[in-house]
Amino acid sequence: MLLPEGFAFTQASLQDYADCPRRFQLRYVVNQRWPAVEAEPLFEHELSVRRGERFHRLVERHQLGVPTSQLEILLGTDPTVRGWWQEYLGFAFLHSLSGNRYPELRLSADLGGARVVAALDLLVVQPGYHVYIFDWKTHAPVPRAGWLRERVQTTLYLWMVAEVGPALFGEWVEPERISMIYWFTAAPEAPLRFDYSSAWRVESGARLAGLVGEVLAGDQRLTWPLTAEQRRCRHCVFRSLCARGVVAGSLAELGVGVDGERDFLLAALFEAVDEVGF
Repeated sequence: MLLPEGFAFTQASLQDYADCPRRFQLRYVVNQRWPAVEAEPLFEHELSVRRGERFHRLVERHQLGVPTSQLEILLGTDPTVRGWWQEYLGFAFLHSLSGNRYPELRLSADLGGARVVAALDLLVVQPGYHVYIFDWKTHAPVPRAGWLRERVQTTLYLWMVAEVGPALFGEWVEPERISMIYWFTAAPEAPLRFDYSSAWRVESGARLAGLVGEVLAGDQRLTWPLTAEQRRCRHCVFRSLCARGVVAGSLAELGVGVDGERDFLLAALFEAVDEVGF
């Protein structure tokens, strides 16, 4: 058996394969454990992840209807999380939306005989009008819109909501009535919005089916290809196993360099706190 029984593809695992088939093989086929860190300094990286997790939980409770006064008690003393929280409370577009709210919603669908799942931070449904997918990002800096549009997460989440329309809403939802909004703590006043379309849905389905099909056709007896972009390896826990370096990339690198260079560094941090619901 290539993959463990009950395995479900997620945006993170599909992104792993898209970035580096070998990383997918080691992580999900071989189930390799390797004692390496993703980024240095380790304490700052772990602190960033914990802060992101706390923020996601606070927002989930707020969207479930827990009064702000009660959540203030759970905030703790971390000034960074408190700052994020105040910015979130000021996100006027989100709070002004009518409709049903589904925080930390888990969706699944069949794709090419495999199960794919998505954990949405928040889904806001305005019956007969529009559906909004919200995703909270707690890392800096904000990526380029074009880069984010091509991420598997954007592709999968928009496709998933369109695919499960009848089960979730009782009817098909036209892609043109679905939007995904990324909200960044680094730039709370400038969320990135992606409006779906019928053409994009066809493209999304083909891309996702292609990734899943390639994985399922893989031969576990062979070593799958390593990424040609060795910059990806700086924040991969398997870098020394693949003879692609020993020292982890630095978080400080995120603040320098051109956008194209930072994309490789941002990718590792994006996966660190995504899919908190899993």
